[in-house]
Amino acid sequence: MVRVLCFCLTVLLTVLVFLAAKLGLLYLFGFQDWVTPPISDLDVPTPSSEEPVTQSAAHLEALQELRRGNAKAALAKARGCAAEHGGCRGLLGELYLTGTEVAQDLAQAMHWFQAGADLGDPDSQYALGVLYANLLEESSPELQKNEGLSILYLYAASLAGHLGAMMAMGYRHSEGLGAPRACGTAALNYIEVARRVAQVYSSGMPKAVELVRLGVDSRDRQMSLSEMAVFVEIAASGDANVAAAVGKRYLLGLEGFHQNYARAAGHLTTAAQKHHPNAMALLGYMYSLGLGVTKDLDRAYRYFHDAASRDDALGHNGLGFIHFHGTKIRAQSFDLAFRHFNISAHAGSGDGMFNLASLYLTGTGTDQSFQRAAHWYTQALDRGHTPAAYTLAVMHLNGIGAVRNCKMAVELLKRVCERGAWVSGKLREAYELQEKQSSEGAAWRFLQLAEAGHEVAQMNAAHLFDSGAASFLLNTSEGVEEPAEDRRWGRFFAQRHYELSAEQGNAFSELRLGDFAYYGWGFRLHSSAAVADEDFQKDEAEGAQPADLAERRVDSVDTWQLVAQESDIDLSLAHYRQLSSLAWASLEP
Repeated sequence: MVRVLCFCLTVLLTVLVFLAAKLGLLYLFGFQDWVTPPISDLDVPTPSSEEPVTQSAAHLEALQELRRGNAKAALAKARGCAAEHGGCRGLLGELYLTGTEVAQDLAQAMHWFQAGADLGDPDSQYALGVLYANLLEESSPELQKNEGLSILYLYAASLAGHLGAMMAMGYRHSEGLGAPRACGTAALNYIEVARRVAQVYSSGMPKAVELVRLGVDSRDRQMSLSEMAVFVEIAASGDANVAAAVGKRYLLGLEGFHQNYARAAGHLTTAAQKHHPNAMALLGYMYSLGLGVTKDLDRAYRYFHDAASRDDALGHNGLGFIHFHGTKIRAQSFDLAFRHFNISAHAGSGDGMFNLASLYLTGTGTDQSFQRAAHWYTQALDRGHTPAAYTLAVMHLNGIGAVRNCKMAVELLKRVCERGAWVSGKLREAYELQEKQSSEGAAWRFLQLAEAGHEVAQMNAAHLFDSGAASFLLNTSEGVEEPAEDRRWGRFFAQRHYELSAEQGNAFSELRLGDFAYYGWGFRLHSSAAVADEDFQKDEAEGAQPADLAERRVDSVDTWQLVAQESDIDLSLAHYRQLSSLAWASLEP
């Protein structure tokens, strides 16, 4: 009986990995450049397979107005639908929180988020989970830090399918932040989000954004407008290499070139007419998936064939794709698909590696080999291939073709989740708002991402609070603080996220924590038993009753409190030493 049960479980896990591989075979090109594409135009979000749209039509209209920059119209529409729709209430909470067209008021923001959460709005529930994790401990009861309520609302939002909340719960269980450290539970929270992200990458080209760290010099991040104009002019003159480069940047949205399929097709066609192999392969990609052109697999085949005849790795991968699926005039051939994927993989294409691994995993067109599948998935992962990361995570979770390793699986799943539309959408909004000097709105979006474990967002949120650019976590309705006082409180909020960022290996955050310890900024964790000991001795000297002293001593045991940090040279040196070790680690091969 036990053997039968074990056999059934093995078959079930194999089927799970098989389905993941089949999903990945739909994917064609996962360019390494996708890891850090540039900022795209701020568009109104469109439905994707990552997250079904559950908002009411009224809420979507208000949200669209806000995304278009019509904050006054968004406020009016949100007020008009707040009586019936939780999403509208949550939007009002965001407007009050960031002071958009209304006076900034944390208490009012919490009121509206609570009202939205009461109607079951996942965004409002997630907002409450984020805020309760970041408020001050010493404040009015309704505006006080509360880890229990934070976990409660994050959990409720995750059950409703909120992608950020599922990532946040995965992150908390992974790191033991306010929740039991449980790798399996973390994986269960991450894997559903990662599956949806991998599915999107497998069926097209999702938009993404460059990861920009605020407070760090990024002048060389992308081309200037004048440089872009020069390259476009050279491409238009007929230079095949420049035309192919410009076309690829328009196709992927790289280095300041906003994603534009029509312009991509124009420049790539110019280069392809002069037999540029990579341009021909990219055009084949566009025709195979119908990106800005009419989908035509036979035309795609011709472009792929011409590119492959010139030993282009993308061209061979494209031929493998065509032979795997077949067309109206070409029969399906798994043997030919394996041959071309194999050539593409050995030529260095991450997509060819991924597709070759999928054939080995499923035994399609070749003998099944989990070990070879794991090898090629790993090679593809090294080139930034998102579906490869997802499939490897599933293999590590189940010990199929790889060592069973939950921690590694969770790390891979987290990476996949952070390439999804929910994260990239929030990043686009945050960067756009920051460029418009709307730091409060930018900080709110970074804070939502930070709670989900996004390290760059953690550092950026910390920077905005640290610099005094954002102060929405202070209850300004109770009176305006002096700028210096605002800055001091802002550093309390910043410290938590510098610490979270530093835990994920960020050197800039480690350096800032060293500064905090050196100058005595922020909070420091102390045992209240130790803190209370001075008061105990003072009361004893003043003749307090022994019974009262004993009661105070009992109450203070095994409890902790946050107190204002004083300058601590030893702690500062510890952070600086850690920074040094991070710098050396980055130099290792």
